[in-house]
Amino acid sequence: MEYALPRSLNDLAESFNIVETRGYATYDPSKTYTIYLEYCPRGSLADLVKRYQKIRTLRDENGTPISGRIPVRVMWSIFEALASTVCLMYQGHFPGDGETSRNDFSAFVHRDIKPENIFLANPDSNFWPQVPVAKMGDFGLAVLADDVEKQGTNGWKAPEMIEYDAPFEDSEDEFLEDLPDYNQLYPPHVLCDVWSLGRVMLALMNLEDPVDVPELRFDEDDVAPGPFNDPPDKTSGKHDQSYYAGVKEYYPDEMRRLVERCLQMNPEDRVDPDTLWNEVHSHVAACKGLRGRPLREMQRDCLGRELLLMEHVETRDLVKGQWAT
Repeated sequence: MEYALPRSLNDLAESFNIVETRGYATYDPSKTYTIYLEYCPRGSLADLVKRYQKIRTLRDENGTPISGRIPVRVMWSIFEALASTVCLMYQGHFPGDGETSRNDFSAFVHRDIKPENIFLANPDSNFWPQVPVAKMGDFGLAVLADDVEKQGTNGWKAPEMIEYDAPFEDSEDEFLEDLPDYNQLYPPHVLCDVWSLGRVMLALMNLEDPVDVPELRFDEDDVAPGPFNDPPDKTSGKHDQSYYAGVKEYYPDEMRRLVERCLQMNPEDRVDPDTLWNEVHSHVAACKGLRGRPLREMQRDCLGRELLLMEHVETRDLVKGQWAT
């Protein structure tokens, strides 16, 4: 599965945002195997978060604080890449391109979408200039869509992928005792990848530590889930529901609303892959930059001062006011 499923994506014409699986070898004496993959020289999204975390407390040569947030343009490029990947895994083609899909394609679920498994290749000259291409990798937990079981990494897996204790069986309230537990209400679902995609985008906005991401609480009355500090300590200024301080002011409403639609607790309430791809794609293709060009075609020099940390950057260079390219 770890070879065959991503290879089935690589055979699709639209698989631009999938790490290419180039071959494999088996070693009978040790009963091991090796999979040969495309090399992505810019690291992973986890590395990207660490780069921005590193410079958040620094100032430039004029004493001005350096904006330690991933630029909006970069975030849209990642959002588009992840939406494209989930759409291809779900049906083997993008919306409106059904006639180009393969008849033998089998839908599958990744089950382990997280920053460490999303890699960064060199930029493409035609789309998202100067922004490394985000590519989905590590399909070790991938399974066919009709064979989904609870798996994934804590903090990144959807609510229905978590094995819960029956929460109401010891309740003194007879009404609560009669409710079915969450496991019965919401079995593993193919839309778990949509939730994980949204969780990755939320973590990138917040610049959360990829290896210590907080678990989320789930409340049907909320638009989006919030971290486990129930209720959030709003006096500290750290959280505003799921968002850390300053996030709502920096990232556009359209982006945040789409992320929140991915993070709905109940699978049937989430945005489906087709709709997600259409909305992300229409925004990045139609949103005009300063010179009237689509956002996904804008060069960095058209966007003013934009800090791109796409590979290792020495902090002393940033202190001197040298902005990364």
